[in-house]
Formats: sequence, C-alpha cells, structure tokens
Amino acid sequence: MKPIKLVLSAYGPFLDKTEIDFEKLGSDGVFLISGPTGSGKTTIFDGICYALYGTASGNLRTPKMMRSTYAEPDVKTFVELTFLSHGKEYRISRRPEQEVNKVSGSGTTVRPSEVSLEILDGGSTVYTGKREVEEKIKEIIGLDANQFRQVTMIAQGEFLKVLNSTTEERMEIFSKVFKTGRYTLLQEELKLVVKKVSAEIAEIEENLKREFNIIFTPAFIDQQNISVDVEGLPYEEKQSMLKKTHDEIKEKEREIIGLKEELTEEKDDSIKKLTNLDSILQHFSKLNEMANRLDSLEKEKGSIEEDQRAIPKLKSNIEDIISAISKLEALKPRYQKLETDRDKILKQREELYSQEEEISRLSKKHEEIEESLNLSKKTLVEFEKNLNTSDDVNTQINLRMNFQDSISKAADVTKKIKKTNSKLDEFSKKIKENQIKYINLKEEYNNMEVLYLKQQAGIIARDLEDGVPCPVCGSTSHPKPAGHADILYEKEDLDAKKRELETAEGVLNRAKQEASLLKGNRDTLEEELSKSIDLLDKSYEKQNDSFKEKIEDLVNTSFEMSMANYLSISEIVQKDIQNLETKLSDILACKEKYKSLKLKIDELEKESNEIIRENSSKKEEYNRLSGEYNASKSAYETEIKELEYEDLNGLNSEIENQKTILSANKEKIADIEKRVENYFVEYNDLKSQKQTLISLVQGQDEDTVRQAYEEYNHEIENLKNRINEVDAEQTEIISILKNISKALVVYEKSLQALEEKKNLFDQYSNLSATCSGELPGKPKIKLETFVQMSFFDRILNRANIRFLKMSEGRYMLNRDDEGDNKRSQTGLDLSVHDLSNNTYRSTKSLSGGESFQASLCLALGFADEIQHSAGGIQIETMFIDEGFGTLDNVALKNAVDSLVDLSKGNKLVGIISHVDELRERIDRGISIEKSSFKGSKVTIQV
Repeated sequence: MKPIKLVLSAYGPFLDKTEIDFEKLGSDGVFLISGPTGSGKTTIFDGICYALYGTASGNLRTPKMMRSTYAEPDVKTFVELTFLSHGKEYRISRRPEQEVNKVSGSGTTVRPSEVSLEILDGGSTVYTGKREVEEKIKEIIGLDANQFRQVTMIAQGEFLKVLNSTTEERMEIFSKVFKTGRYTLLQEELKLVVKKVSAEIAEIEENLKREFNIIFTPAFIDQQNISVDVEGLPYEEKQSMLKKTHDEIKEKEREIIGLKEELTEEKDDSIKKLTNLDSILQHFSKLNEMANRLDSLEKEKGSIEEDQRAIPKLKSNIEDIISAISKLEALKPRYQKLETDRDKILKQREELYSQEEEISRLSKKHEEIEESLNLSKKTLVEFEKNLNTSDDVNTQINLRMNFQDSISKAADVTKKIKKTNSKLDEFSKKIKENQIKYINLKEEYNNMEVLYLKQQAGIIARDLEDGVPCPVCGSTSHPKPAGHADILYEKEDLDAKKRELETAEGVLNRAKQEASLLKGNRDTLEEELSKSIDLLDKSYEKQNDSFKEKIEDLVNTSFEMSMANYLSISEIVQKDIQNLETKLSDILACKEKYKSLKLKIDELEKESNEIIRENSSKKEEYNRLSGEYNASKSAYETEIKELEYEDLNGLNSEIENQKTILSANKEKIADIEKRVENYFVEYNDLKSQKQTLISLVQGQDEDTVRQAYEEYNHEIENLKNRINEVDAEQTEIISILKNISKALVVYEKSLQALEEKKNLFDQYSNLSATCSGELPGKPKIKLETFVQMSFFDRILNRANIRFLKMSEGRYMLNRDDEGDNKRSQTGLDLSVHDLSNNTYRSTKSLSGGESFQASLCLALGFADEIQHSAGGIQIETMFIDEGFGTLDNVALKNAVDSLVDLSKGNKLVGIISHVDELRERIDRGISIEKSSFKGSKVTIQV
C-alpha cells in the first residue's frame, strides 16, 4: 500500500482543508516530517489509519477526539485518502460522528459517522457500508488495523520496551502480534482433555464400586458367610466373586421353584375337596329356606280364596258401566248440533259488531272529507290572486339582471384604469431613477474621458524632444508641453464605463416607451368607462321606485361619482334578484298547486257522495243481521235448558270418567287372577324342589359337613401363606440375580473402558505437560513460546543485518537458548553479542544511542516479519517516529543509510522528527507550521 494523496479537514490541529500530495515526494527514498511539538506530525499517520480503518494510530486517541478544536460547528471534519495497492488505485473518505449546526432552526445536532470506498481503476465501484468497507480494506491491504500500525509505523519507545522486556512480557506482545494465542488455547484444551479423562476414570471406578456395593451389602456378606475383606479386592477378583455368587444363587433359585410346585399341587387338591363340601352345605341352606317359604304360603291361602270369590261381583259392575257409556254416547249428536248453533250465533254477533264499526268509520270519514273540502276551496281563492302577479315579477328580474351586468362592466373598466395608473406611477419612479443614474454615469464618463486624454497628452509630452515633430500637431518646438499626469485610467476602463452608460440609456428609453403604451391603454379604458356609465344611467331609470329607494344613498347624483360603492350596489342588486327569483319560484309552485288543488276538490266531492251511498247500504244490512241474530239466540237458550250437561265437553268428560272406572275394574280382575295363578305355581314348585334336595343330602349330617369344611379352609390358608413366603424368597433371589447380571455386564464393559482411559490419560498428560512446559527436569518452554521463538529468531536475523551495519560490525542481537533455571518460563530472553570481544551481555548495558539503534533494527525486523507472515502484502510506505536525537553524527549517518537502503525498490520511508541534523541530511519532506489560532499548515519540500 502506498499513499498518493491525503486530505484532512478540521482534523486534529489541521483546521483548513489540507492536501498532502505524496507523489511529490517521489516513488522511493527517505523523506522527513518535521515541525514543532503538537503541530501534527504524527496526525498525518493518524489520518491514514483513520481513513483506512476508522481508528487512530495510538490507543489513547479515539476518532471523536480527532476533530479540530479550532473548527466552528458548521465546518465538517473528514479525512480522504487516495492510495495504490497491487497496481490498483483507490479512494476512501471517512467522516467521524460530529456535532453540527441544524439545517433549519437554531442549535446543533449529532451527525452520524460516514464512510465510502471507491475503486478508481476499471470503472468506478463504490462501497458505503461500514462493515462492507472494513472487509474490503482487509482484502485489499491484507492487514487489520493493529497489523497495519505495527508494519507501517515505528513509534517512539515502543521497541525499546521490547528490547529490554522479560520473556513473559515478550510472550504477551508476540501473542497479540502473531496471534499465537491459539497455541495457548491448544495447551488449555489439552489440560481440559487430561482433566476430563481423569474425571472419566474416576467416574468408571466409582461406577464399578457402586455396582459391587449394591450387591455385597454387609447383610448380604453375612448371609453368604463371606469372610474375605471384599472392599480391598482388585476389580478383576471382584468380577470373579460376582460370577461365583451368581452361580450359587442360581442353584438356590431352582430349589425354591421345586418347593413351590409341591405346595401348589397340595393346595389345589384341598380346594377341590372344599368345593364339594361347600355344595352340600348350600343344599342344606336351600332346604331351610324352602321350608320357611312353604309355611308363609300356607298362611296366605285364606286371602287368595277370598280374592277368587270377589271376581263375579266385579264382572257384574263392568256390564253396568258399559250400558251407561252407551246411553251417554247416544246424546252426542244433540250436543254437536248445539255446538254448531252456538258458533253460528257468535259469528252473527261478530258481523253485527263489524257493521257497527264500519258505519261509524264511514260517518267519521265523511266529516273529515267535508272539512278538507272547505279548506281547499279557501286556498284555491288565494292561489288565483298570486298567479296574476307572475308577469310583473319576471319583468323586474330581467331589469335587475341588466342593471347588474352594467355595474359589472363599469366596475371591471374602473379596476383596469386603476391598475394602469398604478403601473404608470411605478414607471414614472423608474424613469426618474434611471434618468438620475444616466446623468450621473454620463458625468462620470465625461470626467474620466477628460482625465484619460490628459494622461495621453502627458505620455506624449514626456517623450517630446526639441527638433523632433510632435505626433499630434507636427511642431518641432515645444515651449509648453503638457505636464506628466499619474495614470488613473486605462483605455479598457474608459470603454467599460461607456458601455455602462449606453446600457443605462437603453434601460431609460425602454421605460419611457412602456410608459407611453400604458397611457394609450388608459385613454382607451376611460372612453369605454364613459360608455358603460351611460348604459348604467339608462338601466337605472327603467327600475321601479321601490328598488331605486334601496340604492339612492349609494348612487348620489351620478354613477360616475359612485363607482367606489359598486360592490355595495352590486350586493343589493344581487340580493333583490334572489328575492324576486324566490317570489317567482313561489308563484310557479303555486300554479302547480292550484291545478292539483282543483283536482283534489273534485275527487273529495266525488268521494263524499260515494260514502253517503255506502253508509245507507250498511245500515240496511245491519238491521237484517240483527233480526237473524235474535232468533238464533232464543232457539239456542231453549235447547240448552232441556239437556243435563252444559255442552259437548261436559258430556265427553262424563264418558271418559265412566271409561276410567271400567278400565280400573278390568285391571283389578286381571291382577287377582294373576296373583292366584302365581301363588299356586310357586307352591307346587317349592314342594317338588324340596323332595329333590332331600334326596341329594340323604345320609349326610349338616354339622359334620360344616366342621370338615372349616378344617379344609384352614389348611388351604396355611398353604397359601407358605407359597407367598416361597414367592417372596424367589423374588428376592431374582432381584439379586438381576443386579449381579447387571454388575457383570458393567464390569465387563467398564474394565475394558478403564484400561483404555488410563492409556489415553498417560498419552494426554505427557503431551499436556510438554506443551505447557511443565515436564520435570526440562526447560520451562511452552508450545506458544516455542512458536514465538521461531518468529523471534527470524525477526532477529532480519534485525541483525541492519544492526551490524549501524554498529559498524560490532553488535548482534542474540536469543538465549536457556534461562538461568528450569523453574520459570524461558525461550524469549534477549542479549547482545559484542563481536569486538566475543562476549554476551544484557541489552540494558547498551548506551542510549546503541539502544536506539538496536530498538530501531528490532522494529524494522519486526515489521518485515509481520509483512512476510501475512503473505502477499505490499507495504510501500513506512513511518518512523523514534528518538534520533540520542545518536552522534556517525550513528545518525549509519541509521539514515540503513533507512535509505530499506527504501530502495519503490518504497518510501518517512521519518517523524524535529532533529536539525536530519534536515541537513534529508532534503525532501513535509514541513508543518503551527499556529495558535488558525491551525497547522503543511508545505511539501522536494
């Protein structure tokens, strides 16, 4: 990466927009960045870092802190860098977050940070996303921000610390720079693996112990008469003991199974005998129940015989009820006719009520029609009066509208005249102003022309010589030549003033022409206004007196004098037109209503006559219906007096009552017959069953059978208890066998796994100790340190090439292979090899100048190694901010020569310093001047 141009605005000490063109410094070689303290020497590198990565070059300054303290709120801070990488040109611009003035209103607002990256070669491609730009910069340059700072900037004192630091301190530095922390992670991962395997071994052993102790409890050991201390036995012997115990208990299980089979067979035989005895006892129990039931039936026999005697009487009652129901059924036709007659009477009564209501309705309707008819006739008279005024209203509306048109025309012309007069006033002012301007310019031009001619005469007079003809008059004698005048005006000034005068004259003439046109328009409009007012006078005279009274105060004596009030007059006219139109509308509506009302009166008279005729007919019908209703009612009342029940419902109710009594008697007879039948069936069945049971228990004694039943029942209970005891013992044995089998499976798998884990533990524990530098009797070198030693050796090889040259072949930096003891970490200790006497000593013994040389070479070697390890990186510009002031002239020359060699091959090396001797040795560079109030200024020296 090589910078082409850096632009800084309101950044650090640079207030104004500052451009630094690196191309002016050449493509290679050493250049100097000089300036007083605080002027912004290091800020140039800060700007490059910020443009590329959004961070400053150091850890103490943030992007927000880089805004210039000289800048006003409306000045924007930004950094723009154009650079070259791998033959392609790029431009990146970045703005930090900053407080700026609001676009509208007062106060300030915070503007967020912005970034854009543009690829200038091969077409313009722009990236604007913060993360997108960050990834693209890493892809282009190949370094992150930290690596870039370490490769391109050698800062004051940084590598002097590296030179004199301990192994532990260098380990920390190298870990960050070369990212060797992954080897520490490997060391920690190995320790975790060792710890994990150790835990797995302990878990397996605990599992083996737990499985064994589940079986060999103290109680089990006593039960099996085991005298050996099982706790201290090896796992293999415990496995053998488990197998032996399993076989012994398996044999015991077989014995228990045989005993259980014998006890079960004996129990089944006793249950069969008990079942036979239970059957005999049930026969005895049923015989006792039957005897008791037969005694009860003998007692019920009298009641049954009494029920049998009641049946004939109940049947006689049934015949009487059937006869009564038949007589009641015969009366139904008379009651049904009575129902029909009653419905007819009710219908006749409803018709009478309906006729009465209709007669009343028609009488009321006739009264309403007569009232409406009288009202309509009165309204018709009023309509006839209004219709006679419609023609007069139409005439007045037309007169008002003509008058309104005349007012509008006169008002429009008046407005145009007023507008034209206003424009004429403006042009009069404009003409007056242009006239004054033209006069002033003309006077200025005349004065300038006089002075210019005097200048020309003075110039000619200055060159006149006696005897030489004057170029103006031809005289060879010059008794009174014009005096020499100071040159105040050139010919171009005079010509410019003349053009200005001509422009002013043109503007004045155009204004006069436009004013003349406006006057002509005004005269035409005034003639048009006079005609409009004449028409308005004529229209006014045609209006009726009532309207003239409304506007006489506004009109005064003449319409020409009253046009100022045309708006008020127009409003009165418009309102009067609206009133007349409303009145006309009402008259027209009245005409339609008049027609409708005449039709309505005819219809009402016709309807009134119709109602009179209909009402008369209704009254005749009412008289006829009234006679029929009275006759039917009298016949109905006579018939109902002769019958026992009030109506058909009463008759039906009595019939249903008799039927209910009939049904109850029939059910009672059926119940008695059923009960008698059931009684004799049960009695005969019981006597038969009793004889059967007596034959089954013949020769048996109930008490003897019951005693034998109890003895067998007790024997069966004892056998069940014994079988349960054997089952419990068998269950316990099965559980023990299951646990032993499980333990044997666990032992078989776990002993193999335990051996594998122990072998794995031995491997990883040795590897972990080796990587962590913890092997007893060996140097304390960790794996990360070993890798760092490799980097350190390559750095020292690169550094010593320059250190030998700077020290004129006397010194080399050397990494100590072993420390003073094997108890602390070693591997990155550093010493200096003094070739003048072939001795090794501490780097702290070097003088100030020698320490600077060593740290500078170490820094350059460090940068070379980072660039090399990154792979494919092209860093063609480097900045060195080191203390050259500690070097004598010879050492300074050697240091500069080394940097010149470093810069060969298209590489720029910038030295940030204020040492005067460097200015004498380096002729090109960037000079910075510091101002207390206006910020720093940059000058490129080539």
